[in-house]
Amino acid sequence: NCGSNPGPVPLPKLLEKPSHGSVGLQVATTDVPATDACPARKIPSVALFYAPNKDFVGKDSVQVELTFDAKILAASFLITVQEVDEK
Repeated sequence: NCGSNPGPVPLPKLLEKPSHGSVGLQVATTDVPATDACPARKIPSVALFYAPNKDFVGKDSVQVELTFDAKILAASFLITVQEVDEK
């Protein structure tokens, strides 16, 4: 819809924590540009971010669940942490 206040922002639930880092959550607003049907507006949004443990290089994973309109959505993320090239 074109509303700027769609209701409460569903917060993800962490189902599986990463083995080699941590997951953070940031609640913010997102600028949505105007379209033919809707004016420009700001909407609430949620961002998840991953921070690897110090000196960790390799693969990690995280699973999250989100309940939205009485539906449960699950997502798995495979994260690859590469060595920093300090050239």
